[in-house]
Order: sequence, then structure tokens, then C-alpha cells
Amino acid sequence: MSPLHHAAEQPAGLRPLPTTPLPVVPAPRRTPSGARPAPARAGAAPAARAGARGDRRSVHLVGVVLCALVVVGARAGVGADWATAAAGPLAALAVLWCRWAGVVGDRSAAVRTAARVALAVAVPGLLTGGGPVTALLAGVAVAGCGLLTAESHRVLGRAVDARRGRAVRRTRTRHPLATPPDLAVLVAAAAVGSAGSLLPGALLLAGGGAPDLLDAGAWALRTSSCVLAVVGAALVVTAPGAGVRRRVLVRRAPGDAPAGVDGAAHGPVAHPLEVALLVVAATSVHVLLWGVLQGAPLAFAALPLSVWVALRASTATTALHVVVVGLVVTACAVADRGPVAGLGEAGPLVAHAFAAVLAVVCLALSLYRHQRDDLLGHLDRTRRAADERADLLRLSFATAPTGMAVVGLEGGRAGVVTEANAALAALVGRPARSLAGRRLDELVGPHEGDGPCALGGGAPRARGAAAPRCEHAVVGDGERRGRLGASRVHPEGRAPYLLVVVEDVTAERRLERALRHRASHDPLTDLPRRELLVRRADAAAGRAGLLFLDLDGFKPVNDSAGHAAGDELLRHVARRLVVTAGPDALVARVGGDEFAVLVPTPDGASPAALSALGRRLVAALEVPVILDSGVFSVSASVGGRTGAPGLGSAGLLHDADLAMYAAKRAGRGRVVLHGDVLAR
Repeated sequence: MSPLHHAAEQPAGLRPLPTTPLPVVPAPRRTPSGARPAPARAGAAPAARAGARGDRRSVHLVGVVLCALVVVGARAGVGADWATAAAGPLAALAVLWCRWAGVVGDRSAAVRTAARVALAVAVPGLLTGGGPVTALLAGVAVAGCGLLTAESHRVLGRAVDARRGRAVRRTRTRHPLATPPDLAVLVAAAAVGSAGSLLPGALLLAGGGAPDLLDAGAWALRTSSCVLAVVGAALVVTAPGAGVRRRVLVRRAPGDAPAGVDGAAHGPVAHPLEVALLVVAATSVHVLLWGVLQGAPLAFAALPLSVWVALRASTATTALHVVVVGLVVTACAVADRGPVAGLGEAGPLVAHAFAAVLAVVCLALSLYRHQRDDLLGHLDRTRRAADERADLLRLSFATAPTGMAVVGLEGGRAGVVTEANAALAALVGRPARSLAGRRLDELVGPHEGDGPCALGGGAPRARGAAAPRCEHAVVGDGERRGRLGASRVHPEGRAPYLLVVVEDVTAERRLERALRHRASHDPLTDLPRRELLVRRADAAAGRAGLLFLDLDGFKPVNDSAGHAAGDELLRHVARRLVVTAGPDALVARVGGDEFAVLVPTPDGASPAALSALGRRLVAALEVPVILDSGVFSVSASVGGRTGAPGLGSAGLLHDADLAMYAAKRAGRGRVVLHGDVLAR
């Protein structure tokens, strides 16, 4: 709808709101498979671009190394010798090329990358004097091995991740070698890649002739052992996390690994100097056994040193040690030296088998140790977190401003306090340590009020039901009151208990009493007001008599000495009335200078007793009062009414008031009962 149409529809007298055209959002593109691409997270694009640049640099580096290896091998060898000697390293570099090029899962990109790998192997070999058949077979075999290994590594890695419950990404270009299952995936992928490229590889090793089982086994053993060692070392060293130097030299203690990092540098703390000496010693022994000693069958004598490296060094250091030892062993075997001297063509195969066994043993041991350290670290972090939570809960319980206690529910501990905090100890006036072992009913009195008691059985409540609250007197000075709430707690594997919360409501109750007293008592004399007198008279139900007093001579005092003196005089009058009437009578102020005395039975029902009390009150008031402003004397006219069945507060007040006016007419300073008025 246009702004003009929008304005035309506005009610009369209202201006149209300004409208801003909405930006046009293009529809999301779909991938060739029809699925919408996942939304990019904030900051993901720069990280993806940086990762892509790093992968391109890695691919370029691998390509240069691969071409250089082909050139060196072709110049050093004759005929197919260069391809035979470099088959394993070339296959390992091809695997890294395919992985870091990010082509796994993309058929067209995989074909292009495989073609580049084949050309990178075949062209330099052809240009440096190698035969065309050898160059072609080498390119096809190496490219096929690299592509099949990388793709099978991706598929198997996704399957293992799904089985272990880890998140599986849509495209998996990296699979860090961090756990023993990851090593099993790499071994299986190397076997699949070697088997898939077995035909061109066997033809390559046969030098154009008919391949036999020895050629096929040689190709599989050469490629799988090199892929296992070189690719494993590359996956470990390039795993996400710290830099290469720290990953190779520094090892973290169990529990020091950052949460969520699946790196390969964890392990017991070992000094870098110890690691360096150990690696140098183990490598030197391998060089001695394979390069110096001729024909001595002691190849596996150095294996314990390599195992020691796996136990003490990081996984990255172990992987690099395996690569170096593999290169040394293979080079010595090709030169017909060491334990395999004199074995002919079988010597390099034995050397490759030794290198493969060394890689599997050392990497598996290192990864198992790494996984153990991660588990120990996780347990240590979990234990520390649990201890921190326990300390926090214990501190919160101990320092809570509200009294709290743990009370047993079963057996001999039923109703017994097992733990109490300082607030409860202060509330009951006893040390906190002395409360443990006492019964709860020794600390709080019986339940007060009509509602349910929170301590009534401790039965579990329905979810969402409010916890009952009840009020108890707290053992101590007798004035304290506590509002109790209890929750039943049943920990798994432990006996249930009650968590009792005691809130100190003493000040609240004092305030309530003060407010009620202020509402029902006169603030000047602190005597009850007329309302409280009426309630007490109605409650007496005709069994109480009433004396109604009106002061005589109070107005001149108020006029001559002022209201302050009059107020002070009223306070003196109130105190004299209370003392003279006695503790059973209720003295109330019902007006400015009017007072009433509710006299209970038997005196309230006896005219003689009621009249005698009235006379005592008049005599007490006639005693002069000494104030700062002078000496004053007042009297009172008193009217009385004895109690009678069915006579309520209104009748009492009315009849006593009539009698009081009769006393004033009779000369003041006297007592007249309502019966005397009727008799007249």
C-alpha cells in the first residue's frame, strides 16, 4: 500500500504517520542439493577466511614438497627406482593435499585435486628423466591413494563421532588425532587407501612387468606405514590449540586443559629438557641399531625407549619421533644396513613393517595416556567444582541471617537436631555447637495458632504446593517468637531429613502489639479507649457494673495553667484511678475529662460495693496534685450502674451517664447510682 492510500484511510483530524520503505531482503540461495545454507554466525566469516588462507598455504607447501621429492627421487634413481623409494612419502603428502584442499565430500573438487596431485607427481618425474609409463603409474597410484584415504578418513571419522555422540559437522575437513578411536580411524583409512590404489601401485613397483603378491604387499605396506606416521604427525601438530612449539615441548597437567578443547598436548608435566634428552637418546639408539651395527638382530631393543617417549612426552613429540625413526629405519634398509642387511628386496618391507608397528604402538600408548589424563583432569575439575559448591552451601547455611537446622526423621535421630547455624543459636540464646544432638522440641515451644504445623510429620508435598508456616515460642527469654517452615529432603542413598527454617518474628510481633495497643489506648493517659471498654462490657454480658466519672474543676485548671498542665493533671488522674480501682477493674478514658471504670462481678453487681468504690475514687481525686505550674485540686461526679442479665454496653453507658449528670445536679463530688435516680 502506498503512503497516499495510507493517508487517505486515516481518520479526520489525524496526520498520517511517516512511512519508511522496508529494505528488500533477497531470498536465501539454495545449494545444488536443494538445501538452504546454514546462517553464518557473527565473526565466522573472518575466521573462515583465515582458515581458508591457512589451508591454501598448507596445500601449496605440500605441493612444493611433493614435487621436490619427485625431482630428488628421479635424479637419484634409475627407471622405476625413484617411484619405488618415494611411493610411501608421496602417498602421505597426497593425503594431506586432499585433506587440506577441503575437497572431501565434493566430487568435482575431489577429481580436480586428484588430477593436480597426479600431474604434480608425473610431470616432474617425466621432466627429470623418468619413463612416461612410470610417471603415469606413479601419478595415478599416488593420487588414488591420497584421495581414497582422505575420503575414507572423513566417512569413518563421522561414523565414529556419531557413535560416540559427538557433534558431526556437515563437511569434515579435519579430524584431530586426539583419542585412540581416532587412531583406529586413521589406520583403517590408510588400509582402504592402500587397497584402493593397489593395482596401479603394484604395476608401478613391478617396473612395467606383471605384478605379483610381493609387489602388492610392498605397495600396501609402504603407503600405509608412511600415511600412518606422516599424516598422524601432521594431524597432531596442526590440531587446533596452542602453537607448534608449545604443542611439541610443553605438556599440561591433568585438569589444566581448557574446557571443550580436544587437543593432543595434554599429559603429565615433564620438563622440556627431560623430553629433549629422552627423544635424542631414543633416536640415537635407533640410528645405532639400524645404521651402525651391521646385521645385529636388535631392532626391537630400542622399542622400550620409544615407549618411554610416548609415556613422558606430548603426543605431538611422540608423532614427530615416530616420523624421524621411520625415515631413519627406511633409509638404512634401502642402503642394505642394520638388522635387515642381506635380505634383499624384503629388507625395506621389514623396515616399513617395523616403522608401522612403532607408529601404532607409540601413538596408541600416547593417546591412551592423553585420554586418561583428560579423564583425570575432568574428574579433578568436577571434584573441585563439587567441593566449591559444597563449601558455598555450607557457608550459606552457616552465615544465613535466618535460623536453620537439619533435623533427623528416622530411627533414633528422629526429631534430633544434627546441625544448626549461628542465626538459630542466637535466636535461642545458646552456642551453636550445643544445639547438635538436642531435640527440636527443646528449642521451640508448642505450635501457636489454628493453621497446620510445619513440623507435622514432614510428609512430602505435591510439586508446586506452598510450604506451611507456623509460629512457635522460642526457648530463651520467653518473649521471642519464631515462624517455622520445614522441607523434607531425601538425598539419593541417604536417610531423609527435615530442613527447618526459623524466622525471628519477635520484633514483628512486638510491633503488632504496639500498633494494637496504640489503636485501642489513649496516647495521653495510656488508658483504654471507649471501643475497648465497649468490647469488654459486651463480653461481660451483664455481669459487670460501670462507674462513669466526669471531673469537676478541670476546665479552670486548663484555662489558667494551660493545656500542658491540663494534660499532666489528666495523667495524674489516670494513675490514681488505676491504683484505686484495683487490678480487676478496667479504667478507660471515654472523653476529654470523662473516665469510666468497668467493675467485674461480684462488686459490679452489688450497689453497695459499687457505690463504695465510687466514693474511694472521688476521695483519691480530691487529694491536691503538685505540678510544675502549681498545686491543683479536682473532684469528680460519679454515676454508677450495676450489672444485670441482658444489659449490654450501650445500656450500661447510658444509665451510668444519666446517674453522673444526677450527681452533678446534686452538688458534684459525689456518687449516684442509676437505681437512686429511678427511686427519685
